[in-house]
Amino acid sequence: MQADLLVPALAGLVTALLAGLVSHLLLVRRLRRELLEKLKFSYYEKQLTAYQKLWSLLRPTSYYYAAKDLLIVKRDDNFYLDVANVRRFYDELLVFFYSEHGIFLSKEMRTLLFDSRDFIEQLIADSKDASSGLVPLARKMRKKIQWDFNCVRVLARQDVGLPEVGMPRFRDEKDG
Repeated sequence: MQADLLVPALAGLVTALLAGLVSHLLLVRRLRRELLEKLKFSYYEKQLTAYQKLWSLLRPTSYYYAAKDLLIVKRDDNFYLDVANVRRFYDELLVFFYSEHGIFLSKEMRTLLFDSRDFIEQLIADSKDASSGLVPLARKMRKKIQWDFNCVRVLARQDVGLPEVGMPRFRDEKDG
């Protein structure tokens, strides 16, 4: 009679242990998934903060020609790189890059920013007029710089998941 009770008791015990083990594994999986989601959300918040800070640093790259700290300035229907503003912008960008925010920039963003810096610095180095503080820009070079920074703005919006709504552009009458 005891043998008849022993088998069902062992089967019940094994079933209870297996059920407990499976529920424990499922609980651990769910907790791990929830923790991963919290980490992703925290990462996204930090990335969003970094890109908001970067966005404010991009003001000197705009097309609004009346500001005093723009990289490209207009004088008498000609366009120039303002060497002091370029150096200040890239100094601020370097400080930003090595702050707690810089680590959250995408590889594509870092590449765009530092390729643009290298290109502009090369234009300054190759210019005979750099000592005057203004480097004349041919239309093609100006358009390339403006295009590069437009790409930076578009990529910044994409990196944080914002849809592209079209950036306002200010154009000269001549350039169309």
